[in-house]
Amino acid sequence: SIDGEEYESTFLAPIFTPEIDSIFPMKRGQGEPVYMCVSTHDPQNQSRYYLWSYKEHWEVTAELAANAGVDDNGFLISYDLGTSNNTFYCWGKDSSKVLILDTSEKLSENVIAQKRLVEIPCDNDKLSRLYYIDVQQKQIRKEAYDYYTNLQKNIEQTGSIFAPVPSEMKGNIRSTTNPDLPVIGYIDVSTITKKHLYIPREQGLYEAPRGSCVGLI
Repeated sequence: SIDGEEYESTFLAPIFTPEIDSIFPMKRGQGEPVYMCVSTHDPQNQSRYYLWSYKEHWEVTAELAANAGVDDNGFLISYDLGTSNNTFYCWGKDSSKVLILDTSEKLSENVIAQKRLVEIPCDNDKLSRLYYIDVQQKQIRKEAYDYYTNLQKNIEQTGSIFAPVPSEMKGNIRSTTNPDLPVIGYIDVSTITKKHLYIPREQGLYEAPRGSCVGLI
């Protein structure tokens, strides 16, 4: 219960999400962005609606390595890249910020092929040394798909006079103590499958910006 109100969702049997078949980069040519894509299929045909999320981690390096500095006493000391004085190797991270949805409802088979998850410019530092992506996949019901699609549209149109107000976005949750109370949200029951991928610089996707002099150590 929340603030004295009790809530419940409709009864749902679990969906067992199929495994991710593959995660792979796709780049059409020189100067083109890199798309991280996912493919999957469900021979059991439990549901034709999918939801993904991802987390990214990447390693980058400074253009120049600082190999010396001054300590608290003013003495010159050497910086070892294997210690906390290292300012050459750096790491970044990010995660999906939007709802990534797709459906195979118009296909003869329950297959999702080359679904684009994220776009990375070819000169982005993410690809300059070592890139890692961890993808989570969840199979959802049509009702959940419709709810999340409307939610995403509402997010994209925030501030628009044509945007649906949140109270109109009905989910499958209701108040048992006050049936007239508007409730926003959707509860679905399904397992999550995961897959990850490492992409080193040697794979050749990264294109250094013009005028830069980036080296590898």
